[in-house]
Amino acid sequence: MAIAGLALRFNESLPEQANFNGHTGTPAEVVVSIAASWSVLTLCLLGAPRLPRLLNAPFVAFGSMPLTMYCLHVLSATYIQNNVAHESTTAALVSIVAGIVLALVWKQFFAKGPLEWLMAKCINLIVVSPQPRQANTAPEFSQTSA
Repeated sequence: MAIAGLALRFNESLPEQANFNGHTGTPAEVVVSIAASWSVLTLCLLGAPRLPRLLNAPFVAFGSMPLTMYCLHVLSATYIQNNVAHESTTAALVSIVAGIVLALVWKQFFAKGPLEWLMAKCINLIVVSPQPRQANTAPEFSQTSA
């Protein structure tokens, strides 16, 4: 189904509700998006354990900084659509490969993505850490005599 949807993506003769273009929200596009997501997830879950660690490294790096990669995806897609081509599969693939390369290089120097690091710092500023209880201390009760 995912392959059929991708093949029909640019078919202009289909009725509006059968439009397979991305982000249209039509029933056909939603079904194809779900099918494509399931296909990719299935391939990753089945294939990743069988691949050498070196082949998995770029995808592990990309997946370890989802907030950063999503924000870069939105920014690059906006730039590409406004300045390069409104609908370009080549530009989309270049954007994906550039994101993977950027993530792989970033992970060589830093443990977290930049936005993940910033989010962790903000959360640490907001959330109060609980104070550890001392072991073997019973609560004090005041005894009053009647």
